[in-house]
This record gives sequence, structure tokens and C-alpha cells, in this order.
Amino acid sequence: MTNTNDDNASDDRPEGATPIATGTGTEAPADPKMHNAIDLGYVGARDEGALDAVFGVLADLVRWQDLAQFARGTTASTPEVSGVVVLSSGDDPASQRAETSGSPVAAESPQPPAPPVRRIEELASGEALEQFIDEAVAYREVLALFRKEWTTADLVAFNVRNRYRVIGHDPKKHTLIGRLVAKAKDHPRDALAREITDLFLSAIAKPMTRRKHAHVMSHVAELLASKSSGTEQSELESAIASYASGAAPRSVPLGVLRDQTRRTGIAGLAAQSYLFPDDVTLLCVFGPDGSDDPK
Repeated sequence: MTNTNDDNASDDRPEGATPIATGTGTEAPADPKMHNAIDLGYVGARDEGALDAVFGVLADLVRWQDLAQFARGTTASTPEVSGVVVLSSGDDPASQRAETSGSPVAAESPQPPAPPVRRIEELASGEALEQFIDEAVAYREVLALFRKEWTTADLVAFNVRNRYRVIGHDPKKHTLIGRLVAKAKDHPRDALAREITDLFLSAIAKPMTRRKHAHVMSHVAELLASKSSGTEQSELESAIASYASGAAPRSVPLGVLRDQTRRTGIAGLAAQSYLFPDDVTLLCVFGPDGSDDPK
């Protein structure tokens, strides 16, 4: 990302954080890709040119829902969407957040939060699109977690998988989530679910800067160091430094981190959504040809 102004980087192990396992597995881990498309809604007259210009690289992984059909009463229920794109300049994004707050759920369930909303013109840059997709994926993931009969073990797994992702966006929120997960049995289930959902979504909504990405990747590199050769460590340090200086896109150090994680088989890293996100996020970072534009 182009913004290099950042708040002070936080220590990698905030209070309440769940430790990362560093044991070596018997095999190199496979990418834990989700292999599923993301559902996005749009408001306003559908403009294929405008949508293609922004979402063209993600075309195979986005399913579009016309939210105007719901507003006109021509669909039976609210479309299930993880994000909303406003195509008409006359529509108010704030009102769309209110009108699309959640999808069909059980009548007794609390109303879920609204999905992220952007005007199409706000998504012109690669970093803006990636941030929107990150928020939409986060929305889908946390709602999926709490729609099922979740257990404390589910919360721990969710927190561990998203550790570096949340730290990169907002380390203080990661600390708060960690404390809640550690004392999950002391909280009413509904209240706990709402609080973790709010903390997680508000953390992801805070964009990551180039400096934050480099900070996270440096800490991951420290975990890999004990299983890597001097040459591999130098390669990774050089890739991160090139990205931090703006000389290389994030796909360069991230690709090295992913390769070394596969090779070392460190289970705690293989589970990290920051390193191994879902397919739609991977496309935002690497592009269809395996590279991305400088961020």
C-alpha cells in the first residue's frame, strides 16, 4: 500500500493473544483455500463496464445480487451478500448499510451487522479494492462462525487463524478478542458473539499500511528462521525490505513467506489467513498471472 504513515507498531504478542504453535508437521501444508466465490450486492443501474473495470480480475469469484429487486419486492427474501457496491451517485451508502444489514437468519437470532458498503468510484485503486474485499470476506467469515452451534474450540481456532491478519489491521483489537476468547465461558453466548463480531469487523475495517504489512511479515520471518537456512533467511529479509521501501509489490515477500511456510511445515503458520487467505483475496494480491501491481 502507498500510505507509509503509521502509528507505532505493536509488539507481536499482545496480552490475551493465543500462542502460535511452532512444531513441525510431517508434511508440507497445502494451501487452505476456501475455493468459493463471494456474494456482493449492487445498488443502481448495472454498468458492466464500470464493474469490469474494478472487479474484472475477480470476475470468476464474484456473484452479483441486484439489491434493487429486493427493494421493489420482486425477490422473496433479502439477498445474502457480504458487501455492497453503490453504482448510482444519487444513492446514499449510509442508507444502504441500514437496508442491507444482514441476510436471512432465524427469527430468534440477533440481527447481524450491515456488510461493508462502497461507492464504485471509491474502489478505483488496487489497495481500495483489496481493503473492501478484505472487509467483505471478514464479514462472511465471522457471520458463518456464529450462525452455527459454535464451541469455545471454534473461537480459539478462529482467533488463531486470523492472528496476524488482525494484528496487522489493529493490534489492540486483537488483544481484546484474545481476552474474550480466553474467558469465553464467563460470557453469555449471544453477547460474546456480538462483541467478537464487532471487534473483528472494526479491526479489519482499519486499513493496513505498507509499514504494518512489513511489520507482520518480519515477525512471521522470525518464526521461520529456526527452520530456514542462512540463504533462505537472506532471501526473505531482502524481499521484505524491497517491499517496505516501495521497490517491490507485496506479492514478492508474501510469495516467499508462503513457499517457506510450505517447506518448513510450521503448523501454526500454515493456518494463518494472512499467509493463506481465500481465493478472492489471493487474486487481489497476486493477480491472475501470479503477480500484482505495486501496492
